[in-house]
Amino acid sequence: MTDRSPKRVFEDVVQQIRLDIARGKLKPGDRLPPDGDLEKRFGVGRSSIREAIRALELFGLVWVKRGRDGGAFFTPDSQKLARDSFSQLSIGTTSLSDSLEFRKALEPRAAALAARRATSDDVAELRRSIRMMGSNVGSSESFVDSNRIFHEAIARATRNPYFQEMIPQFLKRDEIVSATRNSETMERSLTMFFHNRIADAIAKRDADAAEFWMLGHLSQIEEDVSHAQELAGRKKGRVRGKSKANGTRR
Repeated sequence: MTDRSPKRVFEDVVQQIRLDIARGKLKPGDRLPPDGDLEKRFGVGRSSIREAIRALELFGLVWVKRGRDGGAFFTPDSQKLARDSFSQLSIGTTSLSDSLEFRKALEPRAAALAARRATSDDVAELRRSIRMMGSNVGSSESFVDSNRIFHEAIARATRNPYFQEMIPQFLKRDEIVSATRNSETMERSLTMFFHNRIADAIAKRDADAAEFWMLGHLSQIEEDVSHAQELAGRKKGRVRGKSKANGTRR
């Protein structure tokens, strides 16, 4: 196991801003701070900040105004989009959290083995699953199928019968299929980002990088589950507060 933590660069910036929008710390119409301020806050370079802004724009969270008075501004729908991207993960989070804990112990190692043992056909199958995912990102069933194909291809590439049997079986569990099917466009785009990085590492036979990006992929989902629980708790708290203020019995 590589001793690097699953710390990403621009995607960490995207995740934190996405969470701040969902929490209401950043509001529709607000302007994103200047690049220099974001660099200091997140400890990353300008290229990472610009890549993060492009991703936020792709997700519909910001729109970019060019020119002297330009900048990145949060869209009118940004808070709803950010909250919706977490909402489905608040359902059945106990079993999903347990499954992610198990997957983090299993799949990063499988990715490392795949990087050492994958054939050109295995890599081609990984690439095919990513193309399939990207060509119809709005289809839930297509996303479920392409995600399954990707992880099963890694399991086969390990050339280890235990990984080959266990990973496909585990991916069929209800909580995993449900969470994958109910994911929002933003989560699917993040999944494609990580799948591409994992496939690139396997194609280059870089076992450390494959393990690193798989762990990062699963850690990102795990963080989203945790944030979903937090946001669901906040929402319930607001509802209770309104009920008390209105003298409503529950």
